[in-house]
Amino acid sequence: ENFAMMSGTSMAAPHVAGLAALIKQKFPNFSPAAIGSSLSTTASLNDNSGKPIMAQRTYPSPDLNKSPATPFDMGSGFVNATAALNPGLLFDS
Repeated sequence: ENFAMMSGTSMAAPHVAGLAALIKQKFPNFSPAAIGSSLSTTASLNDNSGKPIMAQRTYPSPDLNKSPATPFDMGSGFVNATAALNPGLLFDS
């Protein structure tokens, strides 16, 4: 193999944790709930090319193997670091 595609929770968790650290650095008084809210309320349902986030399925037909992702596939969506640093609306516990 010349490469291996890496995706999913194992790749997302360290990236989102880094973004959470940046938010905490800018807003030291934010609670964990506020940081999570900042990330989720500014996330996009589209990928970085503007297309809907797709989920890979395991259907018998290869033509059906990708379909638009649901919140069960993608959580809140594609995180936006710039927007998360200026969240506007926050939900705190």
